[in-house]
Amino acid sequence: MKIEQLLKTRERLIKEVKGPGIIMRGTLKRRFIECGKEYCHCHKDGGHGPYYYLSITKKSKKVICIKIPDSEVVAVREWIKNYNKLWKDIEKVVEINLKIIKAIKKKN
Repeated sequence: MKIEQLLKTRERLIKEVKGPGIIMRGTLKRRFIECGKEYCHCHKDGGHGPYYYLSITKKSKKVICIKIPDSEVVAVREWIKNYNKLWKDIEKVVEINLKIIKAIKKKN
C-alpha cells in the first residue's frame, strides 16, 4: 500500500474512533462466597451470591478488587466493553502508523 493510501486509511480510522462515553479498564468477576456459619446452606449450595467484583491491575502491578452493587453491574459491563472497543480502534491506528513508517523508511 502506498503512503498516500495509508494516510487516508489512518484518517478514516481516526474519524471512526468515536468517544465511547464512560470507559473502565478491568475485568468483572462473578463470585459466590461461603460464610463462616457451620450449618449455613451456602456450604452445600455453592455459596451466597452472586457478588460482582471489578478487578483492576494498577501500574504498580497490584491487583485491586472493588465490589460492584447489583444495580451497577450492567453499567460497569458497558464501560469495560467501551474501553475494549476503544483499545482495539487505537491498535488499528497504531498498525497503520507502523506501515506508514516502514513505507517512508523504504522510500528514503
